[in-house]
Amino acid sequence: MIFCCGDTSLIKTDQWHVMELRSERTAEEILKRVLLALKPTFRDDPVEVFIPERRSRDNSFSLMTDSYVFVWADDPAKIGKLRKITGVQGMVSKDESTRIGSFLTVANDYVQELQAKVMQAYYERGAAIQEDCWVKILDGQDRDLYGTVVSVAEARAVVRVELKTKLWFVETSVYNLLDCSEIDPRYRVYFYGASIERMIDEDPEAAASALKADLHYDDAEVRAWLYGEDPECPLPAPADDINSRERTPSRFARSLIEAGERDVHKLLAATVAAIRTGHLRCPKTTTILWHIIRTELLGYAFPGEGLTTYTDLVRLHGASYNLVPADVAMAFPELAADEPGGAEIVPTGSLCHCTSSSFTRAHLSSGKRDMQALLTQIQSGLRRGLVKAPKHLNSMVEAIRVQVLRQFRCQNPKASYAEILALEGAGLQVTPTLVRAWLPELETLIATMRTKQLARQRRSA
Repeated sequence: MIFCCGDTSLIKTDQWHVMELRSERTAEEILKRVLLALKPTFRDDPVEVFIPERRSRDNSFSLMTDSYVFVWADDPAKIGKLRKITGVQGMVSKDESTRIGSFLTVANDYVQELQAKVMQAYYERGAAIQEDCWVKILDGQDRDLYGTVVSVAEARAVVRVELKTKLWFVETSVYNLLDCSEIDPRYRVYFYGASIERMIDEDPEAAASALKADLHYDDAEVRAWLYGEDPECPLPAPADDINSRERTPSRFARSLIEAGERDVHKLLAATVAAIRTGHLRCPKTTTILWHIIRTELLGYAFPGEGLTTYTDLVRLHGASYNLVPADVAMAFPELAADEPGGAEIVPTGSLCHCTSSSFTRAHLSSGKRDMQALLTQIQSGLRRGLVKAPKHLNSMVEAIRVQVLRQFRCQNPKASYAEILALEGAGLQVTPTLVRAWLPELETLIATMRTKQLARQRRSA
């Protein structure tokens, strides 16, 4: 994780200062205060803080270097001011002195090596996420909950979190998940943690017996709990309140399937129509709606066949059951436009203040592989003020290469950039030399727009 303030390409020193936190257990909260203090402390001077984070089942956020983080800036006096932040022990120095001249530094090569380790762990974590994985959610509103990955598409995953009386779906990045499939299925409850591990260590069989009732959402058990001993008692009709828990796309699609509807596109169209009329609650994203339709078909269309994945369903019953996220976005364009990141999939001319990374994601998601065409679009967007200027040409090229890796490492987890080019085509190749040959004016344009952008930021500050 890196915190930046200002244009760090202007930093002249190659030495990093080491900042010590008082407690690794509260590192996350301390670092939030450090982030908020960077702008008022350094003002117009650029600064970068590198946090070598580590994600594990025991702790969603911890540091690879115990309680130490690294600060890169030209002015040691301003770096020293960070020790006044609550939770910061101080800067590592000779004999624990607070004098600026006694601050110890580490070479840039050491920090770069740490950054490479963090990035490697980051990509490996995402590459491990596949359908049916049992995972822990690392960040967000559903942080520290466990669930099953039910679909993965374009570095995004949908996780099914099951309680005894309800279930819900969480859409998030594959890099926000930690694969915990090594946990015995007998103990896979959504609240798995240290207390559960202690129960398992003391008596595995007793722990399995105690957790059995909380392993899965069971609609029959919910009905029995609501209506007594008769689990077959039908659920009541939805109330007039449109926020009723019964008015969900899942129940609506299930009712159509149980009535005999098997056409996946008709199911999608009927569900979207019911959402538009306000009869059903609207899911947060089109990916969640896509998954809901697939899950209900898998669970209720062919109940006696023991299908475990939607891929099995399509293989056994034909390609007419194929459904991709783009189908849902086409059927429900207003939801696709409103969801987080929706601006990245609209036509390029409509983008406003996007980055070269978002252009690249949209370009690759549409199936295109021509980097020269992509860079021509970016250059046009820079001229019209629609694209945020990168620091320099090299940083833009690196950002594009990172997006190429993220796009294709889902299928080829350990592939290098060169291997991805060999597998996916040379059209994905981009280097500073090639960019200068394709678009000789782009580097000058980036510098000009970057200067104007920084001037606007200073005026607004």
